[in-house]
Amino acid sequence: TASNSISLLWHKVMNANDPEASIRAAYVDAKARGLPDCWTCSIDKRNRRKWTAPTGRSCDSIPKALAISVELGLLPSDFPIQAGPNKRKRTDGKIPPMSKKKRAGPKT
Repeated sequence: TASNSISLLWHKVMNANDPEASIRAAYVDAKARGLPDCWTCSIDKRNRRKWTAPTGRSCDSIPKALAISVELGLLPSDFPIQAGPNKRKRTDGKIPPMSKKKRAGPKT
């Protein structure tokens, strides 16, 4: 619904201004999805979440962290991993046209 979208947007804006709140929210989400407690979360230079396993291996999403946890034996091999929606995937099969970049400088 529209109110849920506004609420989600508000939380993203607030979390962008408060990295600690973003990390706390990430841990809550990760725990709900089954990620083991031994993983750590940090915010990178681009204000994106970075998940790090106890072995030092890192990734940028909870589904990837879950898959790595299965590989490392931290989760059973039959653990269900649900990936989020792929925002870049097109369903109509068409390739979007390349955007034309404007050149800086005088036209000749």
